[in-house]
Amino acid sequence: MNLRSAKTYCLMACVVVCVLVILPTQALGQDATSIAGGTDIPIGAVISVPAGGEIPRVHYIYVHNTTDQSVKVQFEYDAPPGVELTPDMPGAEVPAGGTQYIYFGIRVRKSVPKGQYSVKMRLKRADITVSKGEVPIVPAIGGDFLLDVPGEAGTLIVNAVRSEDKKPVEGTIEVYYINPDGSPAQVNTGFGSSLTSLVAPGPYEARFVQGKVTAARVKGVVKRNDTTTLTMSVDVLSFKWVSLKQRKQGRRLLAVDLAAQVSNQYQPISGEVKLQVDVSRDKRHVDTADLKEWPELPKGDSDAKLTYLPPDGWHEGTYRFKFKLVTPQFTVVAPDVPRLTIMDVIFGVLLFAVLLLVIAIILFLVWRRHKRKKEQLRYHPFVPAAAVAPGSRPGRKQRGK
Repeated sequence: MNLRSAKTYCLMACVVVCVLVILPTQALGQDATSIAGGTDIPIGAVISVPAGGEIPRVHYIYVHNTTDQSVKVQFEYDAPPGVELTPDMPGAEVPAGGTQYIYFGIRVRKSVPKGQYSVKMRLKRADITVSKGEVPIVPAIGGDFLLDVPGEAGTLIVNAVRSEDKKPVEGTIEVYYINPDGSPAQVNTGFGSSLTSLVAPGPYEARFVQGKVTAARVKGVVKRNDTTTLTMSVDVLSFKWVSLKQRKQGRRLLAVDLAAQVSNQYQPISGEVKLQVDVSRDKRHVDTADLKEWPELPKGDSDAKLTYLPPDGWHEGTYRFKFKLVTPQFTVVAPDVPRLTIMDVIFGVLLFAVLLLVIAIILFLVWRRHKRKKEQLRYHPFVPAAAVAPGSRPGRKQRGK
């Protein structure tokens, strides 16, 4: 073998080795990067939950499918005994190019001792099959945080009231624990005018959120074995009242007058703002009626009214009228939902006749019972026991001896 042939064989061997090495590496890289994603919990975050406490599903982990076909992922976590992550779904199938969010809560049982624990969560591919003898390489997206379980706990009550009249106002209330570095960590959330949380002692911030707008916030400190109450005065957009009045001609329903008053104590809201009513009959959507539209909703009170008739007329059933104010940023729904029940005329007459018949039967039975008692007293008058001779019957004449 000459020098040229040796060089040729060496070059071919190098090419073969590169192919054998690069191809599996490329395949592994493509498989390993088939999903991407992350979590809302920042790196190095500390979440404090007392023993026996729970954080609802406010945190999430998400996955993005970067392939051209659907993939299946499964939610998994590593935590000490007594600590549970509660996802809203165990897993999901993500379409090509799609993104899936899985929200999870954190539950700490009373048996968990005081301390700090590392908790890890991940979304792992659940549709990869591994042949016998192969080393499984399963792509996953994950995150971790430090769970702080203090030995003590306190109660935090957050109330939301309107600034103008101090009446309770409903919305989304969020509670955040303030870490030593000043960063907030969400520990609870709920919809309503009040929210109660069992939390670890320390500084907290409560927020009132309407859509994506934070309308108010307040800070406070929770002490161990104590109850702290925080009240937020909210300059909020809300319904003051809604009403429904019937328009009739005799017993026939012609239409209804829908009216509402909206109170905007926040600030003028620019953009297309609509006051609408979702109409349903027997819980089935019938129509959406526009009461009024503003190019900009001014600050203060605004009224709107509409005389309404369904597109296909009135039919038997129960109608519900849900008022809502739709803005470019969020939607406010009125807590009161007026109702209207329409009954078929023939059915109503029959029902009235049946009720009259039932009442007549009851009166007849009462009269009959009263008559029987009267007859019994007539033929068997009451005689005191002292006036009745032994062995004789009351109401009968005694024979002479």
